Amino acid sequence: CGPRGFAPSFVAGTENPVAGESSTFSGVVARDDGDRQLRTLDSVKLPEGLLGHVSKVETCADAAADAGTCGEGSRIGRVQVAAGPGSSPVWVPQQGKAPTSVSLAGPYKGAPYSLSVVVPAQAGPFDLGRIVVRAPLNVDRLTAGLSTRIDVSRVFDSDGRLDQVVEGAMPTIVKGIPLQVREVRVIVDRDGFTVNPTSCEASSVDATVGSEGGQSKDVSSRFQVGECASLGFSPRLGMRLLGKRQTSTGSHPALRTVLTQPDGQANIGLARVVMPRSIVLDPDNSVDPELVCDYDTGQRGECGEGSVIGKARAVSPLLKKPLTGKVHLVQGIRFGPTGNRIRTTPSILVKLRGEVDIDLYGRTTVHAGRLVTVFKNVPDARVKRFALRIKGGSKGILVVTGSRQGNIDICDSRQTANLAFTGHNGKKTSYRRTVRTPCAKAGKTRKAQRNNDR
Repeated sequence: CGPRGFAPSFVAGTENPVAGESSTFSGVVARDDGDRQLRTLDSVKLPEGLLGHVSKVETCADAAADAGTCGEGSRIGRVQVAAGPGSSPVWVPQQGKAPTSVSLAGPYKGAPYSLSVVVPAQAGPFDLGRIVVRAPLNVDRLTAGLSTRIDVSRVFDSDGRLDQVVEGAMPTIVKGIPLQVREVRVIVDRDGFTVNPTSCEASSVDATVGSEGGQSKDVSSRFQVGECASLGFSPRLGMRLLGKRQTSTGSHPALRTVLTQPDGQANIGLARVVMPRSIVLDPDNSVDPELVCDYDTGQRGECGEGSVIGKARAVSPLLKKPLTGKVHLVQGIRFGPTGNRIRTTPSILVKLRGEVDIDLYGRTTVHAGRLVTVFKNVPDARVKRFALRIKGGSKGILVVTGSRQGNIDICDSRQTANLAFTGHNGKKTSYRRTVRTPCAKAGKTRKAQRNNDR
């Protein structure tokens, strides 16, 4: 006979594939009886926007996750495993035996979250203990996409003593008995935990599966949700210039923006803000090497304190706490046809930190004499409120410009911004927004003048 092959099958998806809705998620990897044994799961990458509602779940402590003793509060799912040769393998868990579990745990191996998967090694009269698999749950900084892998498997005997440790793989033998795992089903079925994307673009769940003999196969399962058109899309952005002494030509007002969006809508994929004509980038501060992070450092998200121009705060119902962070000014670069670098207007890097790390990049341009900032590729993740503040003062990057007639004061006219948003479901909305200013209201101005005349 020739060497055994390895051609694992892989199917994954949600039971209720409706955009933005919660649903049970399952993934199944299996092999034929004659194939090499399943050994490793080196990578599982979920579609962008397929996320977990971690705010609804307790986080299992690290020691309990290692031991496989997480409580019910952190349980998010279960597993089913088929093992043994022939046409009728044994399925675990068996009726009347200990249940399986998938629990959400905290930071692990550099990932913000992790999984603790428990499978009892029980079949018929045999009790070989339990197998506990730890897996980091990574969150991509740019897309918020989730990925995981098997990091370590621990085998505990029936008395709870650690009997075996297998790095980066599943065990193939327990107590001298070959497991011959044929199929593994992971089912994440905690009510309201898994959230579907709000994009109906076709995607996939991708994985890399390894065999006992060291063979490796990349597998993929098509993924797509529907009914995106039924999702509403009406984000609202409020804007305000700050600094009572920063209203005339050459001064540097601060800027505060607050973005809000109702529940149950498509998530924002793109945001475009056109500033009032009187507010532009300061031609000196916006290119000062001491104030601007260089392009390559910015692409790595590693800008230092010198380039901080503001701060931001994002509130997501998916997370237990808000994300907060600093806003950096990054050197703008575009690449020519030969790969040469061409300087452009600077970009904005928003480094949100907290339970997860997310980096948002906004590109600035000038169109028809007005400053335009565009945030492309915003993650398909629910955000209830996003606040951003840009500092003013002598080192501020925003400056009040003049007009053909000379100097101006923003208090002398209404300041209007043009706003446009595109949802991950393809819907668009645009509108004009009056930008509030630090100027005194007319009534207050007249009252102050009367007091001065007394």
